[in-house]
Amino acid sequence: MAKRGRKARGSDEEYDAKPVHKVSSSRYKNREPMDVNLMIEHDEVEADKNNEPCWRSAYAKGSTRPARHLCVICGFFANYKCRNCASRRIEGIDSYYCSLRCLEVHNETNCGKAVHLAQW
Repeated sequence: MAKRGRKARGSDEEYDAKPVHKVSSSRYKNREPMDVNLMIEHDEVEADKNNEPCWRSAYAKGSTRPARHLCVICGFFANYKCRNCASRRIEGIDSYYCSLRCLEVHNETNCGKAVHLAQW
């Protein structure tokens, strides 16, 4: 049975020197940023060649079902609308709640304050 140990080398300097692995940048592709409008036009040209639908021609009809109303506090389905928020806010943006507990939290936190939806 052969022993598997360290093989002797000529000098300690050779043994201590570890090979340095350099990461080459050629492994990663450098692409220029593309404009969204340019990508859509490119897709439209390709779709015309292959007689396929493109982004501009894609259209979905409106839903036949009514919109879902979700609680602004917990996210469950909500049956009730906050009267204070409904009277102060723009049409189409209403605060719904599902229970009295969620209504209390809603009144304590942000009822009556302007809601900035871009922060969500």
